Amino acid sequence: MDDHIKKHNYTIFTIFLCTFLLLSGVFTSNTFGQSTEATQNTPPPDALIRVPAKSQAIMPLDEVRIGMRGYGMTVFKGTKIEPFPVEVLSIIPDSQPKTASIWIKSDDPRLAQSGPVQGMSGSPIYLWDEGEEQVMGKGGRLIGAFAFGYSEVKYCLAGVQPIEYMRAVGGRIDEDQMQEESKLASGIEQSYRTIRTLSQLADARQLPASHLTTFDAISEITKSMLPDSLDDNTALTSTSQIESFGSKLNPQMMIPVSVGSMQNAKVFRPLLEPLGLMAVASSSGSMINSKPPPSINPADAIMQPGSTLSVSLAFGDMDMSGTGTCTDVLADGTVLGFGHAMFGQGALALPMSTGYVHFIVPRQSVSFKQASSLQIAGTLGNDENSAVAGIQASYYTTSPVNVSVKLPNQPERQYSYQVADHPALTPTLALITTLNSINAVQMLPIENTMYADVRMVFEGNRDLEVSLMLPSAQAMSMVFGVLPALSNMMQNPFDQLRLESMDVKINVVDEILAGRMLSARISKAEVAPGEEITVNFELQPYAESPRSYSAKLMVPIDTPEGNYQVAITNPRSYLSQKLATRPHLMKINNVDELYEMMKQTLDVQQNAVYIVMNLADKGIAIGREELPNLPSSKRTMLMSKTNTYATPYKEFVDTKIDTEFVPSGEFRFQVKVQKKPNEQP
Repeated sequence: MDDHIKKHNYTIFTIFLCTFLLLSGVFTSNTFGQSTEATQNTPPPDALIRVPAKSQAIMPLDEVRIGMRGYGMTVFKGTKIEPFPVEVLSIIPDSQPKTASIWIKSDDPRLAQSGPVQGMSGSPIYLWDEGEEQVMGKGGRLIGAFAFGYSEVKYCLAGVQPIEYMRAVGGRIDEDQMQEESKLASGIEQSYRTIRTLSQLADARQLPASHLTTFDAISEITKSMLPDSLDDNTALTSTSQIESFGSKLNPQMMIPVSVGSMQNAKVFRPLLEPLGLMAVASSSGSMINSKPPPSINPADAIMQPGSTLSVSLAFGDMDMSGTGTCTDVLADGTVLGFGHAMFGQGALALPMSTGYVHFIVPRQSVSFKQASSLQIAGTLGNDENSAVAGIQASYYTTSPVNVSVKLPNQPERQYSYQVADHPALTPTLALITTLNSINAVQMLPIENTMYADVRMVFEGNRDLEVSLMLPSAQAMSMVFGVLPALSNMMQNPFDQLRLESMDVKINVVDEILAGRMLSARISKAEVAPGEEITVNFELQPYAESPRSYSAKLMVPIDTPEGNYQVAITNPRSYLSQKLATRPHLMKINNVDELYEMMKQTLDVQQNAVYIVMNLADKGIAIGREELPNLPSSKRTMLMSKTNTYATPYKEFVDTKIDTEFVPSGEFRFQVKVQKKPNEQP
């Protein structure tokens, strides 16, 4: 009887304990407060990395000999780790200062067809000792990782990163640094590279000027924040890994990242390649926090030597992962991979995941693995030239990107993503997910206008809103209105702000809402201070009859006599003129001033015609603070040769006329301001 009561009490206690654990979230994966529902057959995070009782035996570099044979381990398809034969061709000493590399060849039929494969980076290479039984996939000692290769080779020739260098990288993981914001390059230089690349892309694609309304202004703002050692004539370029792939002594294998369509790959390739990422025109559905297809069992994918090592850059309704291979798992659980750098900037914090290889895409130039992330297993925490290293802890953060898309004759569709938090990557990743959402169902109509409303929220309760109206748009057109501002907020010399969220609303109509200014006139060429000028102009919409508009502009009562210019202009020219008359606004000293400048720049209305009259140089700015309408005596005193803090600026009066169209063209008139005879002194 007592035994029965004890068993009964034990059963009640067990039920209570399980209920408590379920309610407290122990059985869910929790990453920085974002809980994700555990799916069926999903092993707990501590089962995603196969940690050995002791680290693998290694063959030091000084024991490797030409002609030695062995095998490598990698995933060719699915999650199955398979061997491939290798033979040592040579050891190159000092291929980089105080480092050597081992070169191997493989006669595996699969690699004979593809050559070195992007995504094989990190595949462990084992060599058999003399006299050891040579069984493919068994025995041997670890010498390092498949890491280097040449394009367009006639057989699989690859360089191996020695394991000693890689394990040293794992020993330098600093968890305190992982919790801090990781930084790549000098922030503003990275932002300016992005803008320079976009400028070249806009020229190549011959984008309409109306698609670049704020682009030129933000380019000038970015340029003003560059270090003194750099200027517009300085080539802020970084040799892409793909360009040097066939020429360097140790040409690093790239990390393939699926970015969707061929058009997306062309747009984002020059932005990603300097970071060591190869944009490939393919799409992979995300399986993180979602139920995978029946043919894929995430439980089969365990992080171990030879398995796929994915860096989850974005997940949700699309998977964007940097794909490589796990080389080694140490006895303390440290994961080593790639055999080369991802970015090479030391401490970072990006999601590290198990992965699934759909197939290998064989190409004449560079083949690559088409792969997806499966489950987040930890955090990639150190990134050096010899390897990347990760641990099981969750130090990474992600930013939600939500996209709503309404196309003609289609229902409104919603897309959601989590984008990895990294100052150099997040801006580009957020735009890649947005473009894939726009083109998810169909391409844009040939005749169209895209409305794009974007709200970006940054830490410190700072939010930027971008409203774009883009006639004859391509999906990529919105990149030029959003990416420069996003890059500047996350990559500036003051405080690299974290993106907390981004919400995008896209509405596309099947008509071209653009208009060209045909003619204009003003009511009078001479005007007295305090009087109004009436402005009339005609706008020629696409495929419609001309429209007439009228507006009044008041000449300030204190305007000095003289000749002035009145411009009837488009939003892009208006913004350029506004910045040109206020050079002191380019003296940005902190992130708050940058934020205010971004808000002012993005506030221009794209379907408006602006009427602007420049006034005399009456204003003085001390730093960024404006002192308008100063008496001439004080103005003279402030503008003395001994004072460089004061900057003159032009005042102007303006008004705008709302239209239904994005205008192009402009007209300018000379106006003489003269007091009436009875007002003369």
